[in-house]
Amino acid sequence: MNFKDVEKDLQKLIGMKLNSIRQGAEIEILEIDLEKDNLILKTVAGQKKSRPIEELRKIWSQMMIKPAVHVEGVLHGSGTSRNQPETILANLPYIEWLKIDNKKHISYVGKNTHPYGTIKRMDPMKAVEIQSQMNVSYSAKDSFATAIVSKDVNTSISVMQSICNGTISTLDKGAYQFETASELIVFLSADIWGLEEGTYYVMSSQKNVQMLKRLKLYGKYFYVLNQGNIKALIEN
Repeated sequence: MNFKDVEKDLQKLIGMKLNSIRQGAEIEILEIDLEKDNLILKTVAGQKKSRPIEELRKIWSQMMIKPAVHVEGVLHGSGTSRNQPETILANLPYIEWLKIDNKKHISYVGKNTHPYGTIKRMDPMKAVEIQSQMNVSYSAKDSFATAIVSKDVNTSISVMQSICNGTISTLDKGAYQFETASELIVFLSADIWGLEEGTYYVMSSQKNVQMLKRLKLYGKYFYVLNQGNIKALIEN
């Protein structure tokens, strides 16, 4: 199945009330303009908004290579109300939703399991299977070796995306991981995490390291070393 098929199926959602995974954020698609590559929708408050179809295309592309997708991670820096493209796709009959690490994900299940214009939470047993597949997919986090701290995380991520292909996922407030085929890079907001801008090397130490600042990533604690031109996160 390719995105051209999805575009045809989106037409079937026009005029339907589309329930969102997050209650109270229902929308209705009023019009789809494939030539302009956007769609017009109406929110539960009656506001009309335009959204680029490219958002849906990006999410779909990731769904074709990953067991499940965290929409906010895919659309990082691409505007507000990111639950709206999530809602649109979740209302297609071959997409189900689940939670992984308490974050909403959507997954292409390969067959119709619910009617157009409705959403379906994935069966718990299937969700466990998907989560296991995701854990394998993200095993690279055990070898995460670089953290880039920036006051403008959006721009920093965009620069990296212009250099190499990869997937952005949200780790925490102001923390994002950029996963390529062979590497994992973490981006941190300087203001939110209280760190100086720069590139931090990640290392481990068996010595008794005691520094003033410590942070937690991937369930592990790291001391922050920032002396002269040396910047490092030291697992201890």
